[in-house]
Amino acid sequence: MRFLPNAFIFALILTFVSIACALGLTSFNLFEIISFWGDGFFDLLSFSMQMALVLICGNVLADTAIVDGLLRKVAKLCTSQVKAVLLITIISIITCYINWGLGLVISAVFTIYVSKRLKRQNFALLVASAYSGFLVWHGGLSGSIPLKAVSLGITLDSTLFSSFNLIILTATAVCLVVINTLFAKFSKLTTQAYFDTTNKNLIQRSPAPLESSLGLKLVVATLGLSFLVLFIISDKNVDLNFMIMLFLFLGILLHKNLALFSSSFDKNVRNASGIILQFMFYAGIMGIITKSGLGVKLSNFFVDISTTKTFLINTYISAGILNFFVPSGGGQWAIQGPLMLPAAKAIGVSSAKAAMAIAWGDAWTNMIQPFWAIPILKLTGLEVKDIMLYLFTIFIVVGAVTLTIIGLLANIS
Repeated sequence: MRFLPNAFIFALILTFVSIACALGLTSFNLFEIISFWGDGFFDLLSFSMQMALVLICGNVLADTAIVDGLLRKVAKLCTSQVKAVLLITIISIITCYINWGLGLVISAVFTIYVSKRLKRQNFALLVASAYSGFLVWHGGLSGSIPLKAVSLGITLDSTLFSSFNLIILTATAVCLVVINTLFAKFSKLTTQAYFDTTNKNLIQRSPAPLESSLGLKLVVATLGLSFLVLFIISDKNVDLNFMIMLFLFLGILLHKNLALFSSSFDKNVRNASGIILQFMFYAGIMGIITKSGLGVKLSNFFVDISTTKTFLINTYISAGILNFFVPSGGGQWAIQGPLMLPAAKAIGVSSAKAAMAIAWGDAWTNMIQPFWAIPILKLTGLEVKDIMLYLFTIFIVVGAVTLTIIGLLANIS
């Protein structure tokens, strides 16, 4: 609590650690490494905008009377902190399993509504519980590594829907529920302020004729939602862009008029400032790690020390370490996939299991890497240090459980 920096300073520290590692472990000089950093600085612009829009549009949807009322009704179930933490954790796990973008937004917004219901609470624990469900995303339906592995002939039946993945997924979910509930039972309760997500700050002036036009609102909403229906019918994968459009056009449909929708959007843009600022620095870090070959060196080191029995364990650990510097499932797969899959085949280990070991290793250290926590922290007004005690405990316990399971299942076909 005293020494842990905020998320932005954490990103700056990782930047300098990446530069130092590249200088010490590769043949590139300082000016070349700075070039790698600068060349990669804007590589996440598209993804940054997607993440910002997921957060903004999700909160715009929460500003509507219908969704606001629904969230209030569900929040009434939380009559104590233990019940609140349990429900938040379960909702976070389920929604993150379905889609990680959906999970981050829904769990964050719902947590604020729950906080309004409780007179005494540990708000940091509520927020940590909301984020903790993100641990399951890479074993879920939107996991980027198992979805990308399909193009290599690795089927979802052997990754997402395999007993290997489902056992780890179940064990992780149970751990999260137990750990968070125990924290809720024994932690101190205080009066805690929360960020107000209601629409009281929205525009109060009389809207212009087109702004209040029901017909225009319905036409625009129908246009967007019709596309999404066609998208599903065409059997395409639900991705981040789909979630953004869903939140956006439902927000347009459910707001009273377009003026209120626009005002809500303006109000919620501020919540995305942390994403806009910090993702550029993480893109620079990723540029150093990929272009200097540090990611390859790390992966090769763990391959070289592996045997048939330890390969999946070492893959999981190496993925967890690499995730600090490349906190992107797709980016991590681009580095480790081409190395780990041939190595797995050569050593006699299932390629599907190797892919899922990378996926779960990536998800594991998200608990102590604040990259993905930035949206929920910005929305709730907390710092990384406020929730790190809870997340670090989850990191240790779930890591130990997962490593044990991987070790037991490594050589079972």
